[in-house]
Amino acid sequence: MPSFTLIKYERIAQLAVFFLLLFQGTAEALPFEKDSIHPFVYYKHFGEDEGLTGKTIYSIMQDKDGFMWFGTNEGAFRFDGKNFRRFTRQDGITDNEVH
Repeated sequence: MPSFTLIKYERIAQLAVFFLLLFQGTAEALPFEKDSIHPFVYYKHFGEDEGLTGKTIYSIMQDKDGFMWFGTNEGAFRFDGKNFRRFTRQDGITDNEVH
């Protein structure tokens, strides 16, 4: 029997053992019902009520002070964790469309 066949079957056996160990008992350990989809995942939608008036977000970054910056079609927005502040050409940026 060629050696590559033994290596192939050995690798299949290793993968089978890995997946058996990985999924052993996970069905009982999951914190949600069978029909639910990740109820422990939390997200918050930000929009005009919170001060984010730009409808198209081109880029997102975080600065060294922890502020989140969003480049939009209506200027740059800085988020401090609670509120958005909009920066436009009137504030000194070169264009209201920030990529």
